[in-house]
Amino acid sequence: MQSIIIGPGQWLDAGRAHADSATVGRAAMPANTTQHDPERARRFREAALPHLDDVYTLARYLLRDASDAEDAVQECYLRALKHFDTYRGPAMKPWLFAILRNVCRAEYARRAASPNTGIDDTAEAAEQTLWREEQQTPEAELLRERDASTIRRLVDTLAEPFKETFVLREINDLSYREIADAIGAPVGTVMSRLARARAMLRSAWLREQEQPCDEDEILIHALIDNELDASHAREVEVHIATCRRCTAELNSYRQMREMMNKAELRFTAPASLRQRLDELLPKPAPAVPSNVTPLTSRRSVLRGFALGSAVSALAATLLVTVVMRQDDQQMIESEIVSSHLRSLQPGHLIDVVSTDQHTVKPWFNGKLDVSPPVIDLTAQGFTLIGGRLDYVNDRGIGAVVYKRRAHVINLFVAQTSNTAHKPAKMETIQGFNIRRWSDRGTNFWAVSDIGADELAEFGEKFEAAAQNNKEG
Repeated sequence: MQSIIIGPGQWLDAGRAHADSATVGRAAMPANTTQHDPERARRFREAALPHLDDVYTLARYLLRDASDAEDAVQECYLRALKHFDTYRGPAMKPWLFAILRNVCRAEYARRAASPNTGIDDTAEAAEQTLWREEQQTPEAELLRERDASTIRRLVDTLAEPFKETFVLREINDLSYREIADAIGAPVGTVMSRLARARAMLRSAWLREQEQPCDEDEILIHALIDNELDASHAREVEVHIATCRRCTAELNSYRQMREMMNKAELRFTAPASLRQRLDELLPKPAPAVPSNVTPLTSRRSVLRGFALGSAVSALAATLLVTVVMRQDDQQMIESEIVSSHLRSLQPGHLIDVVSTDQHTVKPWFNGKLDVSPPVIDLTAQGFTLIGGRLDYVNDRGIGAVVYKRRAHVINLFVAQTSNTAHKPAKMETIQGFNIRRWSDRGTNFWAVSDIGADELAEFGEKFEAAAQNNKEG
């Protein structure tokens, strides 16, 4: 008996014959089940098919079976085509990865005949995940045998949350933001899982190695992956230059990465899978002939070109100004988020510990040009816990720290020459919500991983209390 696809990500196994997988896929979901739009088909093929090898690579690592991986990739692409009209981002590759993960998880839930549980980032839950197989390789094997097969086995022994993050970063070369979009987790979780995955591999690769400084371990990985802004990269590099343990840690990870690059961990999607997808996906529209006779005279074209050039030059000047301002704002907000992440490391959150606003505010005197407003919002559900001096874009700014349950809210405050009031704007960067506003020569950025509605509530209560203090 053969295996057929009966629904999204669901296989029925009854004496599975792997050699029949290509015919199974074609029989399961013919191309005529999808509305045929040649232009839509062309756009989808151009956007999605270039990432086929990367999608297949992730499927191979998650399912550990070439035939299952092909079926999962086929299902992934058919689902992506079905929902292509509603696709608005993130980038195409992380979107395909997110769909593939759902397909694979549904298959594992079916095999286990039990409801699929969410991925927990704790080591205990990772040990119990269905995607983890028993470790068969001794810890010292990576040190003794540095060939490609050994590396693959070691990667395969990682628990699923760490393995998929590792594959997406090291093999598919996704940024932290793209990985977060693909797996539906905050950037901080991505950084944590990646650091732990590398540490697990390193312990097998190098038997005796001192542990790094706890507070800098995650940032070393961000430095390796070029995910730190310039100021924090300099901080980490200065620390590494003066710390023998972290220097050895950085060198060992770089050596391991170099060795892994030589191991050729990436898979290539088989030709049979490409043929299956080509037959299943609707065909694109034929190319439009380019030999169309122009209807306008040469003189009118030149006149239009001259006028268009002048207008384009003016528009380009205005556009460059807008883009430069947007780039500056994005750079500052990126550094704000980096400072927020840095503050979450042990020993970096608070310089002055106090729940009394009359203790925190005077502490900033003499350290900044203007002391930030400090307001006690404990009665409103946001507990003041202290403040610190931070640096953004090489400028010293104040950070007033609050807590909402177990979540940290950093309120960054900086002086500005613009005294106009700017209403609040909410954004999400690297998985963190940012509420920014300006009032009477002061810029504010409230950053946290709490929900946007709760962060908006914090900002509104802070603004209202600040206004009452001024009027009083």
